[in-house]
Amino acid sequence: MKNLTVIGLVSLFSMVVGCAAQTAPTGGERGSDTTPITQGSGQPAPAPAPSPSPSPAPACTPIAQSSGSANPASVYCAAMGYALAGDQCAFSDGTSCEQWAFYRGECGAQHSFCNLHGGAVSNKIENMGTWTASYAVCNLPTGKQCHEDTFARTCACE
Repeated sequence: MKNLTVIGLVSLFSMVVGCAAQTAPTGGERGSDTTPITQGSGQPAPAPAPSPSPSPAPACTPIAQSSGSANPASVYCAAMGYALAGDQCAFSDGTSCEQWAFYRGECGAQHSFCNLHGGAVSNKIENMGTWTASYAVCNLPTGKQCHEDTFARTCACE
């Protein structure tokens, strides 16, 4: 966290120094002749305040793993802080989704662990020969792709 603070301060300082010598065209061709921008008093105008840095992505804290014979879809919903209502996972915005459909990435994508940590979740269906697999895949901005369940339990996408 100290490194982020130092980097932020250095960035802020460099923006202030870079903006301190702001100039404006005085006429003729655009940018051909410049003089310092002044206020009505003839004094140079203060440099505009730098725009705030974008806030970093939320820190990743893995969710609890299901133990024994617990329903993994229910565990995922509850570990994400959502309410269990029968077979539904109820989200804080008033919407809900069937627990297994949410766990497989078929609905409620904006509430998934992956989406809340900067990625995009989607459902993947694979023909496994004698059976069909349906599961949630986390697609990270880095191009990495992994099982949503694994990412939620480890914060790693290998």
